[in-house]
Amino acid sequence: MTKLSAIGLTTLVMAVSLPLHAQRADTEWSAQGGGWHLYKKNCSGCHGFQGQGIFPVGVALKGNAFVTGTRAEGIKAVIRNGRKGPEKAHGEYGKGGHMTMPPFEFAVISDRELDILVKYLKEGFQRGEFNRP
Repeated sequence: MTKLSAIGLTTLVMAVSLPLHAQRADTEWSAQGGGWHLYKKNCSGCHGFQGQGIFPVGVALKGNAFVTGTRAEGIKAVIRNGRKGPEKAHGEYGKGGHMTMPPFEFAVISDRELDILVKYLKEGFQRGEFNRP
């Protein structure tokens, strides 16, 4: 094999491998705790590491009727826009004595991360598939 052929073959292998590697990393991110890490980083401070809720700042999410019964787009809207009654300002206590949900803007969590997080909340999280801190 000539030196030029070896370089061409190496370049071809790298070009084909990069997209496959990126795709594999994407799959591994979501399958090996991507949702958990996003939850831990963005949600656990108010909702607890196991979704048990932390009074008065966050309601329980594990077994929560809104999380289990609402389509993914509705949950994404609450995460992106926050949740509060029309008469309440951010930080006031809401129904059940809990504070209102603050919005998580694009700078905090990307659309791709939001998709992974919501899929995790609706599926593995509800089954108790989460890492412990």
